[in-house]
Amino acid sequence: MRRYLPFVLLLLSFVALQSQTTVTFKPNATIGQDAPIWMLDNDCVANWLPQTSANTNFGDHFTLIIGDWTWNANGCGSGTIRSVLKFEQLSTIPTNATITSAILKLYGTGPNQDLLILGNNSYYNGSTFPTNEVWIEQITSSWDENTITWNTQPTTTTTNRISIAPSTTQYYWNYVDSSSNFLSMVQQWVSNPESNQGIMLKLQNEQHYRSMTFASSNYSDSTLHPELIITYIVNDPCENYTADLGIDFSVCQGDSVRLWNRTSDTGTCQWSINNYEGDTLTFVADTTQTIYLIMLDSNGCTASASVVVNVQNPPQITFSGNTIICAGGSTTLTAIADVPNCTFAWNNGSTGNEITVSPNIPTTYSVTATTQPLGCSSTAEVSVNIQSPQVTAGNDVNIC
Repeated sequence: MRRYLPFVLLLLSFVALQSQTTVTFKPNATIGQDAPIWMLDNDCVANWLPQTSANTNFGDHFTLIIGDWTWNANGCGSGTIRSVLKFEQLSTIPTNATITSAILKLYGTGPNQDLLILGNNSYYNGSTFPTNEVWIEQITSSWDENTITWNTQPTTTTTNRISIAPSTTQYYWNYVDSSSNFLSMVQQWVSNPESNQGIMLKLQNEQHYRSMTFASSNYSDSTLHPELIITYIVNDPCENYTADLGIDFSVCQGDSVRLWNRTSDTGTCQWSINNYEGDTLTFVADTTQTIYLIMLDSNGCTASASVVVNVQNPPQITFSGNTIICAGGSTTLTAIADVPNCTFAWNNGSTGNEITVSPNIPTTYSVTATTQPLGCSSTAEVSVNIQSPQVTAGNDVNIC
């Protein structure tokens, strides 16, 4: 009796499950990467700055401002502000992860005396200012929170950029984005960490008077820091590693069977027959059985396959009909197989399961029965003997 229990347990041990993981990134002032960048027209120097705003770094500023305003009170005219934001913690997600959900949350702030823009959102119910739609664009070059300025701002792409609708309140107006465009950005950043340069926020129409304000990672209330919620699945590197032995098939008893993995994947092959290891398994079929294969590659990936080899026994042949006849007589011999739909071939050239013969001497006839359609065959013989009549005239007698 064959015992495959250890092999089956080995097969079951390779079953793996995937599960989703959700992480939330809400960086503080220590690890946050965000900053507004500010440009005043004509390189004007505001009266509270030692140099032009375009050359000034605001990496420690407590708000992310997007706006176009005038700074007459600071001795300057018009200017434009954009903001940049990056979540460097995305590098903690495995690069082979599939991002299933990405949610960006930006939180509005309350009234504050921001030296860059007095106030918060310019557009709200009752406002006399124009709408303040904002673009979210993916950044395509490197930057650092502690050195970035308007004049050193990174490049961006308009591909898959996201539109933020006008604000509806002046203070504490929050923005949430879970769009497919943002999901695509995050997937790219995870798969290729070097591409994660974050996003830039800028007005769709950079003309005053327009502004939108969110808390940065330096804001005093940490609950209002920018937030990124990611749900992902770590892809199984072995997901597409497969083995295949083909469909179940039938052979004749005693046939030689050759099995091999039919996929393009390769590895060490272990078979259920005698724990044989090799790319190809060859054996003589004696009984119907299921053959198992486990394949292991150098990365630790495993694949399994099985196939049922059905074994058909050769037909058993019996005969009917007289096997003893008189000289000059005939007999009909019938070959009977225990498997239906067999074909028959006799050694005298006849086909069919019956032949009528008239031998003059004792003769042996053989027939081969072949199963259809598999072609398993066996041969049997039957002898026909001749019986001569016995004639007697009795005892000798004397006559005169």
